[in-house]
Amino acid sequence: MEKLKGSSRTSSTLTAMSVENVVLQRKCIVCGKPFPEGQGIVIEHSRLILEFHSKRCLAKFFRRLFQDASDISCIEKTIKEIIEEYSKI
Repeated sequence: MEKLKGSSRTSSTLTAMSVENVVLQRKCIVCGKPFPEGQGIVIEHSRLILEFHSKRCLAKFFRRLFQDASDISCIEKTIKEIIEEYSKI
């Protein structure tokens, strides 16, 4: 292994150290803004992953989804159940 000039560490040690400090980045599907893992809103269901950097982008996405959807009958029952559940709180 090659030693770095002025350092007793090898290049593989530096690589391993760099990997530990890497923060995973996600990307908002609405505005494209990158955001670090642990922030934002991430919804995973089956193979579908929706990543939003803010609640504003999440609201914008779901507003558009419901406005543009030609048929929401497949989730209508679930929506009604959730509304009923929240009305009890």
